[in-house]
Amino acid sequence: LSQATKLVDEAVRLDPEFSDAYARLAHAHILAYVRAAKDADADSAKQAIERALAIDPQLPDARLARGLYELYIAKDRASALRLLQSVAQQLPNSPVAQASLALVLRRLGRFTEAIPYFERAWSLDPLSHAYDLSAATTLLGLRRFPETLVQLQLHNERFPDDPDGYYAAARINAFNQNSAEPLRELLGQHATLLSASDRKSIQGQIAAFEGHYAEAIKQWESIPQPDPNVDQLVRNEEIAILYVLMGDRSTATRHLTELEHEARSA
Repeated sequence: LSQATKLVDEAVRLDPEFSDAYARLAHAHILAYVRAAKDADADSAKQAIERALAIDPQLPDARLARGLYELYIAKDRASALRLLQSVAQQLPNSPVAQASLALVLRRLGRFTEAIPYFERAWSLDPLSHAYDLSAATTLLGLRRFPETLVQLQLHNERFPDDPDGYYAAARINAFNQNSAEPLRELLGQHATLLSASDRKSIQGQIAAFEGHYAEAIKQWESIPQPDPNVDQLVRNEEIAILYVLMGDRSTATRHLTELEHEARSA
């Protein structure tokens, strides 16, 4: 991202009237802000958007950047929705525009309306991981499990060497069947695709399904921190819940308090 920003900076230095480059620069600073929440990136994004629109008020990428600025930096979801709806109509074949509209709809709690836009974004760019699980996670939030599994099957067909789809499907099937067997099948069929930490987390989930909570905690705690393969908030939440299930309320409370602090800092 840093290198991309430098290149676009150089582009506008070479051509101060290059509106597309200013729009790209705005996108880069918005993404940087999402990751680190630095005021300098917010200011740079705003300046780049204003410059791009001053050169070309109807430039789609600049209007898209403005919508994303309203969503992620200004936190004005109503304004973001108006802008991104217009851009999505203007750019029906842009996966970024379709996904951006879906994101603001989801943040407004309008999950069902967001799904077709997520699906369209992925159909426009089917081999991109930028859009591959967006519809699935939204459907999962609605507890529409059969449709989620359809999306995951499509993911597995497009990315047969990516374990995420197999993992998610196994967890859904285990929940629906109230059985650890789908997780065991995952380990048996796709173990080579899984990291060592993923395998430990799955073994922990199998132990929890069978009521072996101490063994489940042991598996989760054996995953080192930090580990790029495992979300630390998920890991620590699982451990806290297992202590609740064991009836150890004092240890569970300590873990949940730490988890609350981690979530606020994330």
